Amino acid sequence: MDDIEVVLERFRDTGLKYSEVRFDLMGIDSLYGSRKSGQEPYEVRLRVSARTDSMREAVKVGNEVETLYTNGPAGGGGATKSARHRLGRPERLTDC
Repeated sequence: MDDIEVVLERFRDTGLKYSEVRFDLMGIDSLYGSRKSGQEPYEVRLRVSARTDSMREAVKVGNEVETLYTNGPAGGGGATKSARHRLGRPERLTDC
C-alpha cells in the first residue's frame, strides 16, 4: 500500500470530511536522475492539500498526514502542516 492509499484509508476510517483533496509526489527523479520503468523512486515526498468546510476538519487533515511521519511507510522528514482559512469568490461566467 502506498502513502496516498494509506492517507485515503485513514481519511475514511476517521470519517474526515473534505470536498476536494490533492496529492503531489514531489522530488521524483530529482536526486539520482531518471529511473528505470517499474523501479521504486528513492526520494519522493508526499504533499497533501484538502479543502474542507471547517477549520476543525482541516486540522484533522494535517494530523492524519502527520502520522505518516512516524507511523507510515518507510522514512519521513521535514514534515510541516498548516491549516488556514481561504477566501474565494464563486465562479462566474462572463460574456465577452
